[in-house]
Amino acid sequence: VGNGLCVVASIPGGHSMLYDAGDKGGYCLRAVRELLSGEKIDLVVLSHSESDHIGELPDILGMAANNDGVAVPASKKAGTIVFPGDQHIDETRAIRRERAAIENARLNGAIVWNRANEPLPEPDPQHRRVFKLGDATATIVAGWSNGDQTRHSSEPPLPTAEHNNAISIVVRLEYSGHSVLLTGDTVG
Repeated sequence: VGNGLCVVASIPGGHSMLYDAGDKGGYCLRAVRELLSGEKIDLVVLSHSESDHIGELPDILGMAANNDGVAVPASKKAGTIVFPGDQHIDETRAIRRERAAIENARLNGAIVWNRANEPLPEPDPQHRRVFKLGDATATIVAGWSNGDQTRHSSEPPLPTAEHNNAISIVVRLEYSGHSVLLTGDTVG
């Protein structure tokens, strides 16, 4: 999908969803501020923890610093956050910042679903796999917390980059008879 994915969905009735949080440069934060009028994002889904998909999350959800290093209030609060909880060979600065922003959101009332600790349930509207966002529905179609789970036992291990991309959480967003499939960087 290219570098720096950030999908902002504004749903009538004041509901919203953020799928991935861009890279850097503030374009995702500007889009969130421009498109979402409320104080809360109902659903935040981080497909996987590579910097170009999580880079602006701390600025969107956490306490951020402006260019002078002065703390400024968070742009939005989160209702629910879903992320793969993927384990990386090297925990980067971006991942540490992402996890701190998620923990800060949890402490401020967000429901956090770390896929490494809780497997994907079978499709059923009663389970957390389906999220009602007003008249829209976001359904987690696929997603893993470990790239090794995405290959057959007879296949060789995935290279690091593909391993990280393979776990991307895939979401189908439906509204008014239309749908879009958000795939992150999933492979295979």
